[in-house]
Amino acid sequence: INSIRRRKIKSKGGKEVSVTQNIAEYIKERGIPLTKLSRRTEIPYSIIYSCFAENYRNRDLRADELLKICKTLKVNPMDFMDK
Repeated sequence: INSIRRRKIKSKGGKEVSVTQNIAEYIKERGIPLTKLSRRTEIPYSIIYSCFAENYRNRDLRADELLKICKTLKVNPMDFMDK
């Protein structure tokens, strides 16, 4: 499964941001604990952390992980493409 990294979106400032970064911002704004997200999605915490931890982001989401997270958060994956 391909990484979501290849899909970059230009933000209002013209800077490119990834879908993973958009979801990270969404999670942070809503105060969703990474441990809770990990349990509910059944994605290992180490993967969640490496995608979303503020000072440690070194991995982008895979498509299947994106879909699990969006289903858990009850949001449309396309919402993160247009941000």
